[in-house]
Amino acid sequence: MEKEPRKIEDGSFAEACYNQNTIEDLKDALKDGPDRREMREWNLSESEYMEQIEIALENLINDKMVTFDEVLQEWEDEFGEKYVIKNKSKLEKDFEKLQKKYPGQSAFWYADTLMNN
Repeated sequence: MEKEPRKIEDGSFAEACYNQNTIEDLKDALKDGPDRREMREWNLSESEYMEQIEIALENLINDKMVTFDEVLQEWEDEFGEKYVIKNKSKLEKDFEKLQKKYPGQSAFWYADTLMNN
């Protein structure tokens, strides 16, 4: 079972990051390390800065998570119910791998990516 993301506090740096950035932006921020200007502006230490980015990222990924049923619906709309029934178990395994590697994508993106592989 997936653990719940940590809570975003109202008015926090994590809230600003969540509202103003994409998943990729926040992943890049974690790789790039603390931004000194933002640390001063928000009165954060390096560890607090990184934690706030992590919290924002956890919540953004969680809120954009797509279910397998949503992806199945995309395939059914495109290829019909018989195709979905025939390929469901393989598609589900492939979807789970893809979702772990590329979290936060749309149902259409997952369906299209799996169909083209």
